[in-house]
Amino acid sequence: MSKFELPKLPYSYDALEPVIDKMTMEIHHTKHHQAYVTNLNKAVEGTEMEGKSLETLMTSISKYPVAVRNNGGGHFNLILEYYETRWWNPFRCSSRSNKFHIQFGRRNEREI
Repeated sequence: MSKFELPKLPYSYDALEPVIDKMTMEIHHTKHHQAYVTNLNKAVEGTEMEGKSLETLMTSISKYPVAVRNNGGGHFNLILEYYETRWWNPFRCSSRSNKFHIQFGRRNEREI
């Protein structure tokens, strides 16, 4: 039985300071995002949804119960925001400094 897990952030909690402080990032990741993961695991446990990937659930999310839609959707959204920056790209990472720089204006030329 595979469980959903909270991914490790690809940057430190203080990497976005002074725009977003370390405590906010830590709480958001370890409490808020973790709650989505925990509640999603509870919602799918013992059902036909258990063992499916998050991507598979998302492809037909409207047919699942509210707890799966809310927690699965929340988990998926936060993965896109904080881990898959190629989609949202709110921060640009310098590979040398591993610092993030806020981009103002359009996020990229391929806005969603």
